[in-house]
Amino acid sequence: MPAPLPVHPLTGARALGWRKARTGEDDSVPYPIWPILGAAEDDENPEGAEGDEDPEGEGDPEGDPEGEGDPDHDPEADPEGAEELGDKGKRALASMKGKWRSERDKRRQLEQEMAQKSAGDEEAAARQEVEQAALSKANARIVRAEVKAAAKGVLADPADAYKFLDLDQFEVDENGDLDSDEVTEAIDELIKSKPYLAAAPAKRFQGTGDGGAARKAGRPKQLSRQDLKSMSPDAIEKARLDGRLDDVMGGK
Repeated sequence: MPAPLPVHPLTGARALGWRKARTGEDDSVPYPIWPILGAAEDDENPEGAEGDEDPEGEGDPEGDPEGEGDPDHDPEADPEGAEELGDKGKRALASMKGKWRSERDKRRQLEQEMAQKSAGDEEAAARQEVEQAALSKANARIVRAEVKAAAKGVLADPADAYKFLDLDQFEVDENGDLDSDEVTEAIDELIKSKPYLAAAPAKRFQGTGDGGAARKAGRPKQLSRQDLKSMSPDAIEKARLDGRLDDVMGGK
């Protein structure tokens, strides 16, 4: 009684029959005749060799080595007819399953590593953004405190330094320190361009008791800060020379 026709471990197709050994083959055993995939259908279409059963190649181990396109496929399970294979066929099947497992494990490990790296990069970027925002706020407070301290006694209103100076020009070093000379120079330049912002020098009392009233009667008309808003820099400077900014510069 002839041996039952085996099933190919890769294609799942059943052999068409048996052939004699060729040159170099063991002539003591018969060899199966395998159908050619994609060939025209014969009148007697052998079981498992239908050409249209698998149009997407889902049964092709190279296209889907794990069979993950089929939820019922188990790559660890032996294909139909595996029990009828000889020792060589079983060894080949075992080797193939080992390659499937190795490729599957490598792919899963790579996917896991990529997912972990992506999560780690996002966390590091978020942490760096928070730290940078906190550092920027701290540096801004340091600059404002240093500028206000340097402007005290130099400007009539130290807060004017915030309005007329570009605070971004001052940099805080890694130790949290600011170049005080740079701040002082910036305030001096501000006074040169806007002298009406300067604090009035302290005046010593001179003359008799009625001298103040006499000087007040002879003083030129004083301008207010509101008046200065509509005046040009040249007009402001002339008013200062004429003594019309004495009250403004004196903080009155």
